[in-house]
Amino acid sequence: MAPMLWRLAMFAVLATACGSQEPALSHDELFDPAACKDCHERHYTEWIGSSHAYAADDPVFAAMNARFLRDTGGDPATCVRCHAPVALAEGATTDGSNLATVDPALKGVTCFACHVVATANPASHEFELATDDVLLGPIDNPVGTGAHHSAYSTLVDRDVWRSTDLCGTCHDFQNTNGVHVHRTYTEWTDSMFSDSFNQLFLSCGGCHMDSDPAKIATGNVPVRRHHNHTLPGMNVALQPWPEANTQRDAINEDLAPVVFARLCLSGGVLQPIVTLDNVMGGHAFPSGDTSTRRAWVELTVYSGTRVIYQSGVVDDDTPLLSKTDPDLWLLGDKLIDDSGAYALFPWQAATLDATGLQPAVTNDPADPRYYHSVTREYPALTEVPDRMTLRVRVRPIGLDVIDELIAGGDLDTAVRARIPTFTLEGTMIEWTGERGDCVPAL
Repeated sequence: MAPMLWRLAMFAVLATACGSQEPALSHDELFDPAACKDCHERHYTEWIGSSHAYAADDPVFAAMNARFLRDTGGDPATCVRCHAPVALAEGATTDGSNLATVDPALKGVTCFACHVVATANPASHEFELATDDVLLGPIDNPVGTGAHHSAYSTLVDRDVWRSTDLCGTCHDFQNTNGVHVHRTYTEWTDSMFSDSFNQLFLSCGGCHMDSDPAKIATGNVPVRRHHNHTLPGMNVALQPWPEANTQRDAINEDLAPVVFARLCLSGGVLQPIVTLDNVMGGHAFPSGDTSTRRAWVELTVYSGTRVIYQSGVVDDDTPLLSKTDPDLWLLGDKLIDDSGAYALFPWQAATLDATGLQPAVTNDPADPRYYHSVTREYPALTEVPDRMTLRVRVRPIGLDVIDELIAGGDLDTAVRARIPTFTLEGTMIEWTGERGDCVPAL
């Protein structure tokens, strides 16, 4: 059945199920996530603390958007299309420059923004909001409600491959030079988790929206699957925001198991060797705007209490790339502009050098692609160490980028001190001689 005919047929079913009365919530009221709160309190509490809710209020987004508009004179909707899609669709903004004065109900990636999407196309980075005010969900037999009309859509059903189109439309992007500066969706499609015939199939929602049996609305409704709307990634709220501690806890929990790390000492030449493997990511690590993220390996070698070698050791308030460290293992993208110089911002890139940890592409040990870990050999030591420590660290955005936005007058200096540095707990390793050549031993 053609999509439009399918929608009309579904609407006819809904009209029969819900009666001919108009829903209690008007078109304008459906924009406001607060209107959903009374019936979907748990969803709302999770969502309001998420980066989706925060997307248009993030001062770093506002600064990056202002810098992009000033630098490029490009499509004014490039950034706001995903950070405030309802505000853009309703004409409340055209370029995001006035978001501070826009009705809060229209800002961010709202309930309405995801649950009325009619079409989504990652290839063109475009999606269309339906105009019939039917709220779409993953349930094929929704209970009738007087608040709004409801219908099923594969775009919001995490068990269906097509649901990833909704996420991929924003979480995958090429700049005007054709450089693929944001590849989360593509990374996932290239991984084994995108194979819907594989028992390990995981959509974006399958990983980022864990579920549990629960009533998903108040009233006389059956137990369904509640999908968590916290949607932790890596970005955090940088100003007072609801559920901020919950958000950071969720990020730490999700980051902890992503990367498997191993630390060895080659006895013959006293050479530290580090192996990293992206074992739990459905996409690369790091992912997202990896050119502005800063993920790296920190290695420290001791003789007694004396440090005899270190790489990647940087204070939390120091820009990572400001230190001279010839052995630094940086994970992410390095952007190069058309003059061959290092570029800070995605729109400046003419090429890029990708050094992230790629996801698994097969679960078959007989397939050579099964082995996708990356090993780095550090310089040989001049004396026998007693102890070595390792950890992988990551900042949602580099302090060098923040400093440039501050210098350009686009960002308040107070934001700088709020940029967190996360440590992947699963990569925290201590090697000592009595533990053998490698930790962990295999």
